[in-house]
Amino acid sequence: MAFLRSGAGVLLALAIAALLWRPIPLGLSLPAVVALGAGWRILRARVPPKRRIGVADVGLLAASVLFTLGAVEIAARVLYDFRPYADTPYVRHPKYFFVPRPGGSGTFDVNLGSGRFLHVPFAFSSQGLRERELAKKGADEYRVLLLGDSFVMGWGLPPEQTIGAQLGPMLAGRAGSKRIRVINGGVSGYGPFQEEGVLEDTGLALDPDLVLLQLFPANDIENSLAQVDKRMRAYDSGWQKHLLEFRNQNRWAVRVERLMSNHSRAVNAWINATRRHGAVASFLDGLRFLPASGLAVPGPSAPRPWWIEVTLRDWYPELQEGFDLMQRDVLAIRRTCEAHHLPFFAFTLAGGQDFIDESWADALRQAPPGTVYERGKEVRIMREFYARSGIREIDVMGALRHDPNPEELYYRYDGHLRPHGAEVVARAIADQLSASLPEE
Repeated sequence: MAFLRSGAGVLLALAIAALLWRPIPLGLSLPAVVALGAGWRILRARVPPKRRIGVADVGLLAASVLFTLGAVEIAARVLYDFRPYADTPYVRHPKYFFVPRPGGSGTFDVNLGSGRFLHVPFAFSSQGLRERELAKKGADEYRVLLLGDSFVMGWGLPPEQTIGAQLGPMLAGRAGSKRIRVINGGVSGYGPFQEEGVLEDTGLALDPDLVLLQLFPANDIENSLAQVDKRMRAYDSGWQKHLLEFRNQNRWAVRVERLMSNHSRAVNAWINATRRHGAVASFLDGLRFLPASGLAVPGPSAPRPWWIEVTLRDWYPELQEGFDLMQRDVLAIRRTCEAHHLPFFAFTLAGGQDFIDESWADALRQAPPGTVYERGKEVRIMREFYARSGIREIDVMGALRHDPNPEELYYRYDGHLRPHGAEVVARAIADQLSASLPEE
């Protein structure tokens, strides 16, 4: 009988926990608490406990919990270095979701496989660029504004190895007596509608002479859909959660998580070790006795490799809608350039799976049987878009495909360019852009 009473007590505790958890319907949890509570009282009356729990016992338990939490916090402060909360280098923006925080800094976490990561620090200038401070343009200076996402910003690369940093010296001497200055306007996670914002809000004030836009359809289509609160059916759940953190940034649950991460080394270490930003906020938002914060969360992703979703042979409506929005925003960037009499060029980057057979085979093994893809589709449709719209294209994928050291182009488990890959891209741009630079 004592065993039954203990079991009923455990079930009652679980039912009470369910009662506090908002996602579980009240119509299920409340009757369970009432029924189990009544059963526990009946069993307790038949077999009274040998000793009643008093105030001293509760106090001892509370003291033990506080002591344990304190010990964990002290250990974390000794063993782990503090790392800023994920959104520290950026601030929320009502239109672009997030923008670089002037003077902000953070760390690129490059997945090397087998649980290993390469941590590369980065920082933004007061102008919101991964650049040194830019003064007024000199009379002998020719400025190239390079727009794009994490590939241009230089994910996992030190400042001197980014595409823009390597492109500048390669263009030196190819513009007559002008000094070439390539400006890194890349922002990790950005798509064309956000890159238009970089051009209008920051880039034009720097007086560029030419604008070069980098596109990555696998991400740009997804970013374009975010404007209309949609997403691809197979998507990067980590990125979607990160994006929603900015959209949810002023919700009380996210603010509490950020506060806990910034002031508790144990929470900070757990979040960064598990890479579960937003987990604390989601837990708090699920507690029934706290006010609902309206925290938006992404639905489940389709069981396909999201990074090759845009290469599906047959597109579903969301993919086409995202591509249409993406084209609209690229054309808007061109119109802005035309209005300011700036030459405009674009180039497309794709993942290594487009030409590295092993990477393509790895992706296909993760796709459900019968799923049909068209390898290289994103590059093809972008090339057709450029031709149809009269946009001048810089072909960098050809240079990547023909490089004799394909394993040195991309981080295999991360998907971003390695230093050699950035060099190959920069050289392809320099070779094809030279003819459009001024001779004097």
